[in-house]
Amino acid sequence: MTSIWNLIIATLVAHASATMPGATQGATAIMPENGSADDVAPTACRSIPETICSIVNLSTLCATVTQAGLTSTLSEGSFTIFAPTDDAFLKLPSKLRDAIRADNTMLSNILLFHVVDEELLSTDLVCNGSVRMANAEETTTVCANDCLYQKGNGNSWEDLPRIISQDLQTCQGRLHVLNRVLLPNMRDMAEAEEENEETTQPEEEEIEEAAPTTCSTIAEIACNTKELSNLCVAMTQVGLEQTLSGGSFTVFAPTNHGFKNLGSKMLNIVLANNTLLTDILLNHVVDEALLSTNLECNGRITMANGKKTTTVCVEDAIFQTCAGNSPDAMPQIVQFDIPACNGQIFVVNQLVLPNMENLMVETERGETTAPDMEDERNDSSDYEMPEGEEMMPEPEPVDEELQTSCSTIAEIACSTEDFSTLCTAVTQAGLRETLSGGSLTVFAPTNEAFTNIGSEMLNAVLADSDLLTDILLCHVVDEELLSSDLECNREIRMAGGKETTTFCADEAIFQTGEGNSWDAMPQIVEFDIPACNGQIFVVNQVILPYIEDVMRDTEAEEIVLVLGDKSHDSSDCETPDQVDMVPEMGADEKATPTSCSTIAEIACSTHDFSTLCTAITQAGLGGTLSEGSFTVFAPTNEAFMNLGSEMIHAVLADNELLTNIVLYHVVDEELSPADLKCNDRIKMVNGKKTCTVCVDDSNFQMGKGNSWEAMPQIGPNFEACNGQIFVVNQVILPALKRLS
Repeated sequence: MTSIWNLIIATLVAHASATMPGATQGATAIMPENGSADDVAPTACRSIPETICSIVNLSTLCATVTQAGLTSTLSEGSFTIFAPTDDAFLKLPSKLRDAIRADNTMLSNILLFHVVDEELLSTDLVCNGSVRMANAEETTTVCANDCLYQKGNGNSWEDLPRIISQDLQTCQGRLHVLNRVLLPNMRDMAEAEEENEETTQPEEEEIEEAAPTTCSTIAEIACNTKELSNLCVAMTQVGLEQTLSGGSFTVFAPTNHGFKNLGSKMLNIVLANNTLLTDILLNHVVDEALLSTNLECNGRITMANGKKTTTVCVEDAIFQTCAGNSPDAMPQIVQFDIPACNGQIFVVNQLVLPNMENLMVETERGETTAPDMEDERNDSSDYEMPEGEEMMPEPEPVDEELQTSCSTIAEIACSTEDFSTLCTAVTQAGLRETLSGGSLTVFAPTNEAFTNIGSEMLNAVLADSDLLTDILLCHVVDEELLSSDLECNREIRMAGGKETTTFCADEAIFQTGEGNSWDAMPQIVEFDIPACNGQIFVVNQVILPYIEDVMRDTEAEEIVLVLGDKSHDSSDCETPDQVDMVPEMGADEKATPTSCSTIAEIACSTHDFSTLCTAITQAGLGGTLSEGSFTVFAPTNEAFMNLGSEMIHAVLADNELLTNIVLYHVVDEELSPADLKCNDRIKMVNGKKTCTVCVDDSNFQMGKGNSWEAMPQIGPNFEACNGQIFVVNQVILPALKRLS
C-alpha cells in the first residue's frame, strides 16, 4: 500500500512540476528530463544522496553535500532530510551565502542541521514539537494555516521554512522539501561570517564599517529610538535606566503607541504612582537574555516583578500577554531579537499588563527606591525618584470612579443581568456565602446556557438541591486561575471532586464536563473577569458531569436525574419514555452480498461504508476484522458527516484517537439481534462499554460521548463470514475527556 501511495504522490509531484516553469517559492521538486514518476519513486530504490542529485530543483543541495564530504555518510544508515530547494539557497543573504561556501565547517554544520538520524514521516511531526538534528541542535515544527513549517533557531518568524513536499521515499529514509534553508543560531552564524570577512577582505576600512567596535545597552537603545521615547522617559522616572544598562536582560519594549493605547485616564494613574509604574515596567523585563527561539507557544515566562507572562501564537503572529491584557488587545511582538550589549529587545505594540485590579491601589506619594533586579520579587520595595531627570508631563487628576471597591464572585453574579439564573441557582443551593470568600475560579454559565439544557432538564435540576449543588460545583475551582493557566487537553479538578477538560479548537477554548456532548461544548466567551476573591470565566453552556440516568419518570410522574459514578459501568441504563427521535434509517441498498465476505470486505465493498473503510484501513484494523469472530456497529458515511468537518479532521489526524473510536464499535464475539437487550451494557474491544437503549420500536447503541439528541440508531443487520454487522446512523463516541 505504501509503495502505491508513493507512486501516486510522485506522479502528482511530477504533474505539478510540469505545469510550473522554473523553481518558485512553494514549488514542488522539478523532475529531471521527462519528469516521470519513476525518477522519484524508481522500482530499484536510491540512496538519499542519489535521490537528491536526481532532482533538478535540489542541485544546490547536491553540490553542497558533495563539497562538505557528506555523500558517503548519507548513503548509509537511516535518516530524514529536510531538503532546501535551489531557490531556498538563493534567498539567503549574499554575504552569508558566500561565507557558507567558503567555510566547510560552517557548511557541514548547516547541512547537518537539516538531517535527523532516524526516519520521520510528516505524520510524526508534532505541532510545536522539537526535532533533534544531526548537529545536536533542535528545530521546531510550526503549524499555521494548514501548512507545515520547520523552524531553526536562526530563522525569523516572517520567513519560516515551509515543507512544500512531504515523505519522498528513498532506500534509507525520507525527504521533506523546504522552500527556505534551516538556519542555526544567527548570532553564531554572524560571528562566523565576520571571521570569514576578516580573512578575505583586504581593506581594513571596510571591515571596520561592517563590524562596529561598540554596542549599545538596552537603556541606550530605548533612549535613542524615537518610537521608544515614552519607555525611555518612564524607566528614567523610576530609576531603571541604570539597571538596564548592565546585567543580562530581555525587555519587551512597548512602542509610544503602546503607551497611548492604555488610555489617558489609566496612563495618568500609572504615571502618578511610581510603585505602580515600576511594577508595570518590570512586567516587561526578564532577568536573562532570551532569543525568539526560546519563546514557546503557550509557554510561561517569569518576569522581573515575579509575575508570569504567556507566549501566545495565533497563525503567524506571536504575542506576550499577562493577566491584565484582554484577549482582543494582546501585546503583539512586532520586532524580534534586537541585540544589545546586555541582552535582547523585543518590540511590542501594547503594554504587557499585570492584573490592574490588584495594582490599582492608592499609595502615598513618598520617596521610593529603585528595585534590586537580582531579587525576583520586588513588590514590597520602595522606589526612589531620580534627581535631575526628564519627567513625563504632570498627570491629570484621577477620576474618583476608577477607585471603586471590588466585588465578590457572588456579588458579580447577582448584579449582572445575564447571570440572573446562575444567581438564583447559587442562592437556592446555599452557595452564595461560599462564593463570597476564599480564592476561587468560577466558569459562569449565562442565562442562555441554562436555557440550552432544555426546560425539563432545568426544572429537574432546580427541583433537586443535591443535584443542583453538584452541577454548580462542577463550575468552581478552589484556587484562582487565569486564562494563561488553562492548557489544551488538560484536566482541572473542580470543587465537587469531578474533573473538567480544557479543549482547544481553532481559536476557541472550551471547558467541558463528562456529561457534555461534542456538539454542545461549553465555550469560554469571556476570560479573566477579576473579583475580590478570584476570577470569573463566562461560558455559553452549562458544564455537566456525567449523568448516568437522564429524565426517567418516577411513579409520581416527577422527572428525576441521577448523577452517575464513572466506576458504575455495571449498572443498568434507564431510558427516556420520550426523546427527540432520530430520523428513520433507510435500508442499505448493498447490505447483503451474494457470497460470504469478511466484515472488512463488506465495509470496503459497500458504498455507504466507504468512510468506515478508510478509517479501518488507516487504523490498521483491516487484517484484524478479516479474522476471528466479531460484531461491528457500522456507521454510515452520513454518520461520519454528522460529526462535523472539524471533528472528522481531528480524528483522522490522530491514529490513536481514530483506533480508539473504531474499536468502540467492535465487540469481540458474534451477537444476534436477540442478544441486544434494552438497558444492557456491552463491553467493546477498546475496554469501554456502550448501552443498548430502547425507545418505542427503535433500538440505539449509545456511547458515553453521545448526546440524547443524536443517539446512534441501530438499522439493518447482516451476516459476514466472521460475524455480524449492525448499521448505525451516528458514530458511537466514548466520553469527551477520553477523546481529548
